[in-house]
Amino acid sequence: MNLAFQALLILAMLLPGLIFRSAYNRGVWNFPMGRLGPVSEQIPKAVIHSLWLNALWAMIARAMHEAAPHWVWAIDFRAVACWISNDFGRDQVEFPRALDALVASPSRIFAYLASLYGCSWLAGEACLRIVRGRKLDLKYRRIRFDHEWHYLLRGEAPDFPDPGYNQTLVPTTGFQGKAAFAEDCLATVVAAVVDFKETSYVYLGIVVDYYFDEQGNLDRLLLSTVKRRKLMDHEGDSAEQGSNPAAERFQEIRGYYFVLRMSELRTLNIDYITRADMEAVDALAAGLPNKPAKAEGIEPPNPGWIPDRRPSG
Repeated sequence: MNLAFQALLILAMLLPGLIFRSAYNRGVWNFPMGRLGPVSEQIPKAVIHSLWLNALWAMIARAMHEAAPHWVWAIDFRAVACWISNDFGRDQVEFPRALDALVASPSRIFAYLASLYGCSWLAGEACLRIVRGRKLDLKYRRIRFDHEWHYLLRGEAPDFPDPGYNQTLVPTTGFQGKAAFAEDCLATVVAAVVDFKETSYVYLGIVVDYYFDEQGNLDRLLLSTVKRRKLMDHEGDSAEQGSNPAAERFQEIRGYYFVLRMSELRTLNIDYITRADMEAVDALAAGLPNKPAKAEGIEPPNPGWIPDRRPSG
């Protein structure tokens, strides 16, 4: 038998694993196919998923055939083994039988593979919804998605139980019986340093969306309510800073959205606007103490920077 046909059969058996991983990893994010990793990393994982997907679907097909033999065809496992192994016994005695199983009804083979691939996609989507719906990826590192930027830019990283995340931000987040930080996060604020020919600027804005390139690297940030100032303005003496507060040094950039390319950034600082921050702003505006924030064990934010972080629209 032609080795190309044997390779095609092996690829057909591996496709369920690739389809499952594609549906599971991609989800609702703008996830490029290249983000699944190089081929050397995809094949071993695809083999593992293909094994249980093929075994499960074969068991289902066999059970359906036993329940309704006139509607569901039986799988000739012996013929399948002959074609994949390219071994038809002594003097090719099994070749006529295997050939008959292949050419008897190509529509049956197509229907079986199409249903297998479709269910593999649905299985990936179902596993994704279970993991994300129950937030298992935030609790367990082993099943966490390879999507660090999503966790950082959507305010989910502080919910990680890993040392260095929620312990250094808000001590009442995580899975210790308190509300998740991501549910309390209203917006993500980034401060990016961009170098120009003569000077550097700090851009401050609220993250609306983000996009990746074909290799899966973060390419652009879509911001709103953007302001900027010169980086050197922060390095003046105390007298100069006293006459030029931070709110006055920032210049508003008019427009609905502002696109920031990651290739042009030197550094990126990420901060979050929470419900406690907004309650503190409202309490200060009304001349009332910030009781809701204290009740949750969170110290009231410094009034000096609250106006700069509150979204304008």
